[in-house]
Amino acid sequence: MKRTLLIALWASFLFLPFKGVTAAAILFAAVFTGLTTIQLARKVGPKFLNIQNYAFFQTSVLPHFRSSILPFLLVVFLILPAVLKDYYLDVLIMAGIYVLLAVGLNVIVGFAGLLTLGFAAFYAIGAYTYAILNTKLGLGFWPSLPLAASFAAMTGVLLAIPALRLKGDYLAIVTLGFGEIVRLVLNNWDSFTNGP
Repeated sequence: MKRTLLIALWASFLFLPFKGVTAAAILFAAVFTGLTTIQLARKVGPKFLNIQNYAFFQTSVLPHFRSSILPFLLVVFLILPAVLKDYYLDVLIMAGIYVLLAVGLNVIVGFAGLLTLGFAAFYAIGAYTYAILNTKLGLGFWPSLPLAASFAAMTGVLLAIPALRLKGDYLAIVTLGFGEIVRLVLNNWDSFTNGP
């Protein structure tokens, strides 16, 4: 309960400068209510089901629900750009980008156990590559997107070749240095990247 309250307070505090006290209070109520409902459902839900029904729920109902929620979410995310205002769409896009970055960082640092401090450099390389392809070469969104992702992936492979032999602090220092090199090059090469 204490953790839920802190999460809701933090979310509303971060939202406060953008939309004011009323919107922050509504966000606090929504986040607190949603998280409390999820916690109660996790605690109380299995107690209302006996063991056989709960096993049936896990093997039959839950996989079907998971497979049917993905098309629903796809339809919702396809409809949202037509319905939402630009500000809210920008917030959702930035949240989606940060979610993707967090998931990628979780794979590398969490699951693989590799301490890398230059993770944002690959994001910057992909973003700048897309921007250069779009603005200087005139490519559209869909042709530029896989090219930018491929270039960022190739850069990761090139960095991984010498870094494969490193572990722990040494890997962290190499990736931190790579991240700083990328930041300095992209910020200072004004004729090519237009700076920051």
